[in-house]
Amino acid sequence: MPAVSVIIPTYYKGQRLESTLRSIAVQTLADFDVWVVSDGDPGDYFNRASRKYSGDPRFKFLCAPRSGSAGLTRQYGVDCSSSRYISYLDHDDEFDPCWLERALLCTGDEAAQWVVSGAEYSDIASGTIESPGIPLSSITWSEELQALNALFEPSRVVMARTIQEDAGRWSPFAWGLEDWDMWWRVARLGCSPHWVSGVSNRLARHDEQRRNVVGARFVARILDMPDAQSASEACRKLQGGRGAEAFRIAIYETVSKLVGIDVYTLAALDPFGLPSPVVMRDQDGWGLGLPVATVSRRHSDRVSKIYRGDPFIEVHLREYL
Repeated sequence: MPAVSVIIPTYYKGQRLESTLRSIAVQTLADFDVWVVSDGDPGDYFNRASRKYSGDPRFKFLCAPRSGSAGLTRQYGVDCSSSRYISYLDHDDEFDPCWLERALLCTGDEAAQWVVSGAEYSDIASGTIESPGIPLSSITWSEELQALNALFEPSRVVMARTIQEDAGRWSPFAWGLEDWDMWWRVARLGCSPHWVSGVSNRLARHDEQRRNVVGARFVARILDMPDAQSASEACRKLQGGRGAEAFRIAIYETVSKLVGIDVYTLAALDPFGLPSPVVMRDQDGWGLGLPVATVSRRHSDRVSKIYRGDPFIEVHLREYL
């Protein structure tokens, strides 16, 4: 049995798939297998890569039933594999040459069964390479922080199979960010990620990424309002300019307390890519909410509870309004 299985979900637009696979083929660790899973009928890129690696038994190419769900496609590969450790890689990203070896060295520590690499981001349109504004190794991690944001992408993760089994299967839904959902469920098990410094997997950035196209199905309540008119007026004041800045400061004050980074630095960098607040109405009445691309209402309720547990948000926003 290989030491680690690399799971790569893809679909017909996998133009960069061969570069992705090449980054695995040159790994300093040779004891792996790779499961490339097409969501539905494969396209030319999948077929070309399959032919190229047909002589290497470590590389497996499979077609899953068409679902439109990255989570289901990823889970299909997990179910087909059997290694003790699972590594994820999206079809337009690339591993650092020593990533798998470094990750598995870390797993020798029983406390490091969820390992996360550094990253650099490659803008497909411009070809520029950027580092993260805030390296994860510099923050104080917590379940609350993981609940508030996905923090890292699948292509940066190696985890013990037992952890994913305990957390549950990847989300089958096409809405929401399935990686955010998975990492939050892992965090709720009491697991903590182990950051690996000096290794930066290269992640693609482009307009068609799920983070850029997945809409928010749920809204996390941030502030109670007495009626529809008050909610609409408050929402208008927090759109753009000083109002948007006030809203960012209110939200990032909570994050600042969790990670130990100055709130104004966070508000300027906007690492969460905060959307504008919206008017909402539910069983608790009218309010202002933050749209969140969570998979479940349970998760969005957790986001709301964390923010509403910080009295600064209400004080700061009501002073501005």
